[in-house]
Amino acid sequence: MEKGTENLFTHSNAFDNAAWVGSGFNTASTPGGVGVTPGQPDYSGGNNAWRFLKSGATNSDYFDGLFNGLNTFSIYVKKEPGTGIALYSFYGWSDTDNDGIVDANLGNRRVVYNLEDGSQVYVSTQAVASSIRAVGDDWWRVSLSVDEGAQRFYIYTTDLNHASGADQLVARPITIKDAQLEASIY
Repeated sequence: MEKGTENLFTHSNAFDNAAWVGSGFNTASTPGGVGVTPGQPDYSGGNNAWRFLKSGATNSDYFDGLFNGLNTFSIYVKKEPGTGIALYSFYGWSDTDNDGIVDANLGNRRVVYNLEDGSQVYVSTQAVASSIRAVGDDWWRVSLSVDEGAQRFYIYTTDLNHASGADQLVARPITIKDAQLEASIY
């Protein structure tokens, strides 16, 4: 018997939940750095996707939890002309000033995908694996696998103008659904 997969994220499709925080994060009703609006059409014909809009280029959304070892972060995202999604795994988080707040990291692993044509624009050499696949009705499943300690996973939007992997982060809307974290390459 083969073991099934387990999503390590709680609230994996509730992007307005407190488990999802980030730089300037907010709900649709509270202005700030990142807005999410529920009830958007999704890849399965329902209305369970979220519109994700940043008000500033470097604003992001991340899951407030630390994970260790080999993990794959994936999310479903709708096709968007001239727009990309960047998945980051910042690793090595620690409390540098011993105040009980995790406030520093050692670096990141990342991948950038073109949401218009489904191509991989950039992947850092330290990523274990990455993939993008079509799931129908103009949706993609994008993923990033890393093997590090104390990981946090972030979502950014890009304009696809990259030079040597330097992300051009922008405030562009995307539609997302079903974030997932698996303890393996998935």
